[in-house]
Amino acid sequence: MSYRQAIKSVSVLWLSLIGSAVLAFLTQVILARQLGPVSFGEFSAALATITLLCPLAGFGVSGLWLIVFGKEGWLANRWLPASFRYIFISTFIVIATLTLWGLYGPHDTQSQQLHMILIVCVLGQLVIGLVSAKLQLEERFNALALWLTMQNALRLALVGFLVLSVLVEVSARLVAYSYAVAALIMSAFGARPLFRLYQGKFDLKGHDVVRVATPAFPSTGRSPKLRQVAGRSWPFGVDNFYFLMLYQGEVILLKYLDSAESAAFYNVAALIILAVYQLPVAIYQKFMRPRLYRMVYQNFIGFLHVYSFGWKFMAILGVLCMVGLYFVGAWFIQLMFGDKYSAAIVILYILCLSIPVRFAAIAAETALEAKGYIKKKLGYLSLVTACSIWANFLVIPEFGAIGAATVSVFGHLLILILYVYSVHKNIFKSGQVASITTA
Repeated sequence: MSYRQAIKSVSVLWLSLIGSAVLAFLTQVILARQLGPVSFGEFSAALATITLLCPLAGFGVSGLWLIVFGKEGWLANRWLPASFRYIFISTFIVIATLTLWGLYGPHDTQSQQLHMILIVCVLGQLVIGLVSAKLQLEERFNALALWLTMQNALRLALVGFLVLSVLVEVSARLVAYSYAVAALIMSAFGARPLFRLYQGKFDLKGHDVVRVATPAFPSTGRSPKLRQVAGRSWPFGVDNFYFLMLYQGEVILLKYLDSAESAAFYNVAALIILAVYQLPVAIYQKFMRPRLYRMVYQNFIGFLHVYSFGWKFMAILGVLCMVGLYFVGAWFIQLMFGDKYSAAIVILYILCLSIPVRFAAIAAETALEAKGYIKKKLGYLSLVTACSIWANFLVIPEFGAIGAATVSVFGHLLILILYVYSVHKNIFKSGQVASITTA
């Protein structure tokens, strides 16, 4: 792929992720204005709980696919039968767990209803992740861009219909039903491409050997068993879980340790920050990741150059985004959400400090994953997540959302320090290139 094509693909992905974030943001603006801080906080906490556990469905299979297809090429089709069995079992466990939590957790009636309705979103998020991995392997970036915007477009359309309808009054429960319908539609759209993937009927890029696709994969190599898929997938699932814990966990803790209003204010600020984070996601997680996973085996020196340039470039880009958001953040919140959410401005200013840190960290974490050090990365995430949860339990009762935002910034800084240290220790050993290890 030429530089022009690469820039075009990254631009399309970035614009789609920004567009998706804008659609999600507009949906949240409408809900915040229609529901008010209390109901909006209840809905946000329920959705954050479901979203937090969504990565446990499929539990890292999409990340495994990118690794094994990058390493084995077409031979990696042998991983698919056991992968789909693993997806079914893990999804069943997640839905059962969320059902028990919804029925017997410490909820009032409205929170319980919201949890039970939003469980359907697990299926939607699962299908989105799996189909996205397939499109990344095929390097169909235009299709991936469209796919990544579909769910938020559906949510906005359904919520907009509720708001414009004169027959119903908008409530958190009706909004939850709208989100559930959007998840079912995404699941229906994703069923056919996933079935074709199971049959081996897809266009794998970056590998010259093409075989005739058949439903029976043992002829291409020994087919792994379920426990092997689980053993290779779980680090990616835990990784996604920790990532969401760092962004959704505070909303949940604020709701239970402080108030629904506090959760709503924090959620408003976090929505803006997450929209900014779509830029490094487009560059590294959607465009660069499958290429780096191949490069580490095919052109290791080039891989090192990409890392060295990438994290510095991303840090500078993050500083520019932070400064820009600092100047327009307060005006933007008042314009979009109104004076009722002015308390979110201070929270946003604090969270802004994590932008360049996160931009640089995503380059370092991708290098660790591609080189096979994901378990080391998970060890760092486990440490930071545990410290963040402990710190939040200490500061939220006293300082509320401002305390949670401060903990978030320090957590991101600690992650960056640990990632960069690990990359230079394990990949650049005393200035020498570490030997190539298998993933």
